[in-house]
Amino acid sequence: MPENENEKPYLGTTMDPPKEVAACAHRYAELDVTTHYSFLRGASFPSDLVYTAANLGYHAMAITDRNSLAGVVRAFEAAKKVAGFCLIVGVRLVFVDGTPDLLAWPGDCDAYARLCRLLTRGKRAASKGECHLTLADFLDHNDGIYASLDATPSSSLSTIDTLQDAMGDRLSLS
Repeated sequence: MPENENEKPYLGTTMDPPKEVAACAHRYAELDVTTHYSFLRGASFPSDLVYTAANLGYHAMAITDRNSLAGVVRAFEAAKKVAGFCLIVGVRLVFVDGTPDLLAWPGDCDAYARLCRLLTRGKRAASKGECHLTLADFLDHNDGIYASLDATPSSSLSTIDTLQDAMGDRLSLS
């Protein structure tokens, strides 16, 4: 709460949006950006991230909050103000069955709808503020979704094979 009643709470960026993406010798897109909507994992407002990326010369950026698309809406509003900037919709899927995290980006509107249904399923299966997803849940909804598996040396080869069989060239390992 503000200390005095005339002071307004901070509701977003104080940055002025750049008119266009800054010149840069290399075309670069960050594909794993977490906003403050990923509680205790991200700290920045989506608009601040978009404007900073554009000022640094990034032509694209993916918002990938943890089991949530919440940051995408504010980032989209900010991205519309910057000529030449492309916002990529995404999510970091965190599973309860031991499957490594998966960054997921829908390739079209139908895939976005499937991703929303997947997140709804996970949130309905859990208490408020949580999301319980399994690999089987994802496999039921993966059509049209591109993904990158956050594989570690301890990642199960059977999990990787299962995802590769289901997704083909839409899966990469990070």
